[in-house]
Amino acid sequence: MACSGASFAGNSPTSSFAVAEKATSSGKCEGSTSEREARVMRYREKRKRRRFEKQIRYASRKAYADTRPRIRGRFAKTPEDKQPPLPPPQNVTGWFLS
Repeated sequence: MACSGASFAGNSPTSSFAVAEKATSSGKCEGSTSEREARVMRYREKRKRRRFEKQIRYASRKAYADTRPRIRGRFAKTPEDKQPPLPPPQNVTGWFLS
């Protein structure tokens, strides 16, 4: 935008005068129609490229989610009886077992 960064409360009268010349009676800057057309064109191009399908961003996360157990579509913990049992403690002798 041509006039957006300038302020009318500047210390030098020439800077505010130059900005005031660019402003029209409606408060908009002259020459901004080409800039606006460029912005609108960019918006329309981006709108054409929109995709509303589900998109997988991380294949590793999907692979992990596919292997996790589900109940009614939600992730669930594995039941206690289906988990592998802990290995039995080894027969270790030492000062901490006496």
